[in-house]
Amino acid sequence: MCYSDVSVQQNGKIAVHRAHPNRAYAFAKACNHFAKTDKLDAKLLEKYVEFIAKNDGVKECMVSQKQEELKELRAIERSLSDMQTSAACRMPQEKPENI
Repeated sequence: MCYSDVSVQQNGKIAVHRAHPNRAYAFAKACNHFAKTDKLDAKLLEKYVEFIAKNDGVKECMVSQKQEELKELRAIERSLSDMQTSAACRMPQEKPENI
Protein backbone atom coordinates (compact mmCIF):
# COMPACT_ATOMS: atom_id res chain seq x y z
CA MET A 1 0.00 0.00 0.00
CA CYS A 2 1.47 3.33 -0.90
CA TYR A 3 1.20 6.40 1.27
CA SER A 4 -1.23 8.17 -1.03
CA ASP A 5 -3.64 5.29 -0.41
CA VAL A 6 -3.27 5.82 3.33
CA SER A 7 -4.11 9.51 2.98
CA VAL A 8 -7.20 8.61 0.94
CA GLN A 9 -8.21 6.21 3.68
CA GLN A 10 -7.75 8.88 6.32
CA ASN A 11 -9.95 11.33 4.45
CA GLY A 12 -12.55 8.67 3.73
CA LYS A 13 -12.28 7.24 7.27
CA ILE A 14 -11.78 3.70 6.02
CA ALA A 15 -10.66 1.20 8.66
CA VAL A 16 -7.32 -0.42 7.91
CA HIS A 17 -5.71 -3.60 9.22
CA ARG A 18 -2.10 -4.34 8.36
CA ALA A 19 -1.90 -8.09 8.41
CA HIS A 20 1.42 -9.82 8.79
CA PRO A 21 1.85 -12.20 5.82
CA ASN A 22 2.50 -15.13 8.15
CA ARG A 23 -0.81 -14.58 9.93
CA ALA A 24 -2.70 -14.47 6.64
CA TYR A 25 -0.85 -17.60 5.49
CA ALA A 26 -1.63 -19.40 8.76
CA PHE A 27 -5.29 -18.47 8.35
CA ALA A 28 -5.27 -19.83 4.80
CA LYS A 29 -3.63 -23.02 6.00
CA ALA A 30 -6.22 -23.40 8.78
CA CYS A 31 -8.97 -22.99 6.17
CA ASN A 32 -7.27 -25.66 4.02
CA HIS A 33 -6.83 -23.06 1.27
CA PHE A 34 -3.90 -23.63 -1.06
CA ALA A 35 -5.11 -21.88 -4.21
CA LYS A 36 -2.76 -19.73 -6.23
CA THR A 37 -5.27 -17.58 -8.07
CA ASP A 38 -5.94 -13.94 -7.25
CA LYS A 39 -9.71 -14.38 -7.25
CA LEU A 40 -9.64 -17.19 -4.67
CA ASP A 41 -7.00 -15.40 -2.61
CA ALA A 42 -9.19 -12.28 -2.55
CA LYS A 43 -12.11 -14.34 -1.22
CA LEU A 44 -9.84 -15.83 1.43
CA LEU A 45 -8.64 -12.38 2.50
CA GLU A 46 -12.26 -11.28 2.75
CA LYS A 47 -12.88 -14.18 5.15
CA TYR A 48 -9.74 -13.24 7.05
CA VAL A 49 -10.97 -9.65 7.47
CA GLU A 50 -14.32 -10.89 8.76
CA PHE A 51 -12.52 -13.17 11.22
CA ILE A 52 -10.24 -10.37 12.43
CA ALA A 53 -13.14 -7.93 12.74
CA LYS A 54 -15.04 -10.37 14.95
CA ASN A 55 -12.09 -11.34 17.15
CA ASP A 56 -9.51 -8.56 17.29
CA GLY A 57 -11.39 -5.61 15.96
CA VAL A 58 -10.10 -3.66 13.01
CA LYS A 59 -8.08 -0.68 14.14
CA GLU A 60 -7.70 2.44 12.08
CA CYS A 61 -4.23 3.17 10.87
CA MET A 62 -3.56 6.87 11.06
CA VAL A 63 -0.41 8.20 9.45
CA SER A 64 0.17 11.87 10.07
CA GLN A 65 1.44 14.30 7.48
CA LYS A 66 4.72 14.61 9.39
CA GLN A 67 5.19 10.82 9.34
CA GLU A 68 4.61 10.78 5.58
CA GLU A 69 7.15 13.57 5.10
CA LEU A 70 9.65 11.75 7.31
CA LYS A 71 9.26 8.53 5.30
CA GLU A 72 9.81 10.46 2.07
CA LEU A 73 12.93 12.11 3.52
CA ARG A 74 14.24 8.72 4.64
CA ALA A 75 13.71 7.35 1.15
CA ILE A 76 15.63 10.30 -0.32
CA GLU A 77 18.42 9.80 2.23
CA ARG A 78 18.63 6.10 1.36
CA SER A 79 18.74 6.93 -2.34
CA LEU A 80 21.52 9.49 -1.85
CA SER A 81 23.49 7.03 0.27
CA ASP A 82 23.16 4.36 -2.42
CA MET A 83 24.30 6.84 -5.09
CA GLN A 84 27.29 7.84 -2.96
CA THR A 85 28.26 4.20 -2.44
CA SER A 86 27.99 3.37 -6.13
CA ALA A 87 30.03 6.47 -7.07
CA ALA A 88 32.73 5.49 -4.59
CA CYS A 89 32.87 2.00 -6.08
CA ARG A 90 33.30 3.43 -9.60
CA MET A 91 36.20 5.69 -8.64
CA PRO A 92 39.62 4.29 -9.51
CA GLN A 93 41.63 3.05 -6.56
CA GLU A 94 44.68 5.21 -5.87
CA LYS A 95 47.94 3.33 -5.33
CA PRO A 96 50.74 4.69 -3.15
CA GLU A 97 53.84 5.79 -5.09
CA ASN A 98 56.39 4.13 -2.78
CA ILE A 99 55.34 0.51 -3.31
